[in-house]
Amino acid sequence: MGIFILCEYQTRPDVDLSEVERVQQVRAVWNGQQWELHFVCKVDIGTSDSAGGDVAGIDLGITNIATVAFPDKYVLYPGNPLKEDKH
Repeated sequence: MGIFILCEYQTRPDVDLSEVERVQQVRAVWNGQQWELHFVCKVDIGTSDSAGGDVAGIDLGITNIATVAFPDKYVLYPGNPLKEDKH
């Protein structure tokens, strides 16, 4: 069961939403003093030419905050300390 909230919002002057392709998720979050809306948006970012010929893929996840895969090795960044801080 979902809760729907109809609201009006205003962004800060330094926030530019012209590059947003679509809004994927909106969260209403209580920060202890007031409600905030957190927007998760899809934005296409351009890539520049790389300095080398190698490629790395980055997977942002839950168990491991990030996994960076290179052609011949990978590096895991575990999220356990962050999860412990949350609890």
